[in-house]
Amino acid sequence: METAAETLTASKDGCRALAESAANPLHTLAASRTVTFDTVAPAYATLLRDALAHADVGLCGYATAVSVSRDIDTDFHVTANAIVLHESTFSSPAMVRLHLRHAIELTLWLQRCSAELDDVGSVAVALLSALATTKFYLQMSTAERLHIATRIPQWLRESASSREADRLHTLASLLAVLLPLQGARVRPELPIEQAIRLAAHYWPVALPTEFILTQQGDERLLIDPATGLNKYGCSPRPRPDAITFSSCTASSVSEFAYREAELLRQRLMQTLPHGTLAAQYEREMETVRAALKELLGLDPRTAVILSSSGTDAELYPLVLLRPSDTHTLINIVVAPDEVGGGTALAAAGRHFGKRTPLGAAVRQGDPIADLKAVEVISIPIRDGDGARLSEDELKERVSDAVRDAAQRADTVIVHLVDNSKTGVVAPPVDCAIALKTRFGDKVTVLVDACQFRLERTNLQRYLAHGFWVLITGSKFFTGPPLGGALLIPDFRSSGHGAPFPRGFADYFTRSEVPRDLQGRAQNLSSAVNLGLLFRWTGALTEMRAFYTVPSERRTEILQTFRSQLVDSIRANADVRLLDCPVPHRWDDADTSLWDALPTIFSFAVRDPRPDRSGTWMPLAELKKIYYLLNRDCSSHLPESAADGERQLAAQKCHIGQPVTIARASQTGMTSALRIACGARLVYGITHDNGLGKTPAERFQRELTDAQSVLKKVSLILKYWDSLCREEGFNEAASVPTELEAAG
Repeated sequence: METAAETLTASKDGCRALAESAANPLHTLAASRTVTFDTVAPAYATLLRDALAHADVGLCGYATAVSVSRDIDTDFHVTANAIVLHESTFSSPAMVRLHLRHAIELTLWLQRCSAELDDVGSVAVALLSALATTKFYLQMSTAERLHIATRIPQWLRESASSREADRLHTLASLLAVLLPLQGARVRPELPIEQAIRLAAHYWPVALPTEFILTQQGDERLLIDPATGLNKYGCSPRPRPDAITFSSCTASSVSEFAYREAELLRQRLMQTLPHGTLAAQYEREMETVRAALKELLGLDPRTAVILSSSGTDAELYPLVLLRPSDTHTLINIVVAPDEVGGGTALAAAGRHFGKRTPLGAAVRQGDPIADLKAVEVISIPIRDGDGARLSEDELKERVSDAVRDAAQRADTVIVHLVDNSKTGVVAPPVDCAIALKTRFGDKVTVLVDACQFRLERTNLQRYLAHGFWVLITGSKFFTGPPLGGALLIPDFRSSGHGAPFPRGFADYFTRSEVPRDLQGRAQNLSSAVNLGLLFRWTGALTEMRAFYTVPSERRTEILQTFRSQLVDSIRANADVRLLDCPVPHRWDDADTSLWDALPTIFSFAVRDPRPDRSGTWMPLAELKKIYYLLNRDCSSHLPESAADGERQLAAQKCHIGQPVTIARASQTGMTSALRIACGARLVYGITHDNGLGKTPAERFQRELTDAQSVLKKVSLILKYWDSLCREEGFNEAASVPTELEAAG
């Protein structure tokens, strides 16, 4: 028998918890809870530790003592400070996770609210905890759910099989089973209908954090139940077993961001006794807006409009820059093939996906309701062979397009892409400044900085020129996908006009726009947008951690990593490093800043098929490699494979999705995979004790991980025929064709 503090039992978490201090901005889940195991047998303690190590089970923000008994008549029993689990709940690791997650959810509600809970609140807490557990069960992998389906409690079976709209009433009919879990009983005088109404109001908060992170977003956030990943290969749960260099596409949520999102959920839970969820939500949204301004050093007059993605935010300028329906507008999109796939459609005021962030089913390409159509002029930055245009040629094309548009329209928007998906800045900034100077208010420069590979001083410089800027928290800064914002300088000059179009109600809620725009937001939904709030809360966690690293140190880490990564790519005969342009903005730019460095590294992959010797793999084949990199494909290797090869094949590697870039030879276009450096690399090397004891050890860990990506690519090529023959792989590898949808 043993007594153990959970925060010190697992060696990795224990090391990290002991090493955390006020100077370290990274706070782990284990260090943010206190769980003791009182007189728990070693076998049970091991299962509990393993369950708590799962972020979506262990959570944070509570203290409890866990014990095991065969003498209780329920699966478990919870008081404010203790959890007693029945021995029968230890029948499998998955069952332990399921019951422990339910018990911890009840614990959180009781600790956050118990001092003020009346009968209505107590019953609501029972319903909401069961609701969270039902969603947790439904989010388990398909294989896990099938494995435990015959052993789950009857109440859970009935709840999981009910329609979502009926679920609370289904759970209310099962209170005789649910209330004893918290030491209560059904009594005739219990105000059950009132409790159902209160629980319905708090339903969104009772959903698990990993589920909330996927809400109020379009189809890009939908999770495949077989893999637990979205179409970008990301998980809404921390994924410590995966190597991650995918910030040019999207990243799985980090443990640190997940913790902040979970603590936010608990702040919202705490309002239940007073029913003030909406007011707390509004405060949290304003906190996000204020935090962005402070963190980025923005002028107080800068408007911050939040949105579900950078592409969604493209819609706002179409209204804010057009004071009336008779006002004509032309939108010039530069590098349309190197930005989000939906940018050109959004710039025209059209639906760019099949599902809007607020859940409306739409037809891609159809006009958004009540939004007058906008003419879009697209200007590629490459010629027909894929080679990049010279700066002078691109300047000429953009200038000619703006001059022509200014003769035909009242307002012209011209996009400036600051870091495309391959790291290009286009058109040159001096070109945009000259156009703004020449045409004045007739031209608005919209900086697409959705990759956000941009230092604060350069962001501020764009805004000082009067440019509007699109940013996201989910690319370079590795926040949970997706979350965007539109920054408008000196907003007082652009905040008047008619209500937003009716079609905006499918995309935005009122809380996403600042107070100065509330007068135009009457057509927008007043619903809470917890998904966006949680994702931006996670992104701000990543941004704060990044900016705790001194400027010169940020540059040093990225410069050194770049140098050694490039050497590793060049040393691998199976890949070829492609153009990694140095971002150029101003002739007098401060080259000591990290954003003067390339941080996206694109590489072509040698085609291993004998009949294609000397050629590079096309996009369709790179999609298969991308899929295999992000999965454990060890079971698909032939029996002759060595143990070390199986170990490498099992390693999950998440990198940037493949893109077509340029002609490398007379054989045609070259497509590439990408390794991208993000904020997590910088703050991880500086602060994350889970990567190593010293910055040098942590740097080597990250570099070794990047080299493992390249080694796994070579391994996939070696066993290409075996991997591609696997029927299961061919079915699963039908990766989305709309790679790199809007940011």
